[in-house]
Amino acid sequence: MNKLYLFMCTLTLALLAFPVYAEQNNGQNTVEVKVTQRAEKRAEITANVTTRLKEKAYKEIDRRIASLSKLIEKIRAVKRLTESQKSTMASQVQAEIDSLTALRATIAGQTDIATIRTSVQSIVKSYRIYVLYIPKMTIIANADKILNLIEGEIATLTTKLQLRIDEAKSNGYAVDTMTSLMTQRKAKLESATTQANGAIAKVTPLTPDGWPGNKTELQAAREMLKVARKDINDAQKLANQVRVELKATKPRPTATP
Repeated sequence: MNKLYLFMCTLTLALLAFPVYAEQNNGQNTVEVKVTQRAEKRAEITANVTTRLKEKAYKEIDRRIASLSKLIEKIRAVKRLTESQKSTMASQVQAEIDSLTALRATIAGQTDIATIRTSVQSIVKSYRIYVLYIPKMTIIANADKILNLIEGEIATLTTKLQLRIDEAKSNGYAVDTMTSLMTQRKAKLESATTQANGAIAKVTPLTPDGWPGNKTELQAAREMLKVARKDINDAQKLANQVRVELKATKPRPTATP
């Protein structure tokens, strides 16, 4: 009797304790599930951020590589640079392209967000493409255009005007005013030539290592090109004045009686 009673008591206690155990076990499972879900969510967020950062990096790197490739073409087209200068500058630009290509591969293999962010920031901070290389070559290319214009179309116009002045003089017309205008025009063109050549000389040696100290050199070169353009504009105005004077030297047609 006592044994049966004890067994029944033990069984009753076990049955009463089972719901508590089951509830505790279910609670533990729920916590574990939530922890797993949070970890998966964090991993998903990290993966999304990593993907966005890498895509941004690839876009910026590819954009810079494309710009640098065009820059090499510009360098080769500039007449005012020696072959040695062209080779040096093209090599510098190619080195930047190679470095950016290597950086792209490095970023592709990175998984830590902080490390990727640092790499993305280096694209702007370590590669002075848009603040130095492109402005530098733009200045050189524009100066080259100015010099080509002076030696091309403007020189041709100068020759034509001088021939007409000489013709007017041989026909007995006074050409002192026209000669004076041409002298002034020549001085303006010489100034423009000096300014354009000076701009090229000022920016050609600039390298990323000197940034931002050499920013003032870029600005000074831009100012020189402004002066050169104004000189050319003034020279063309003087040419127009010569044309007006030349028209006055043309014999008027004889009136028909």
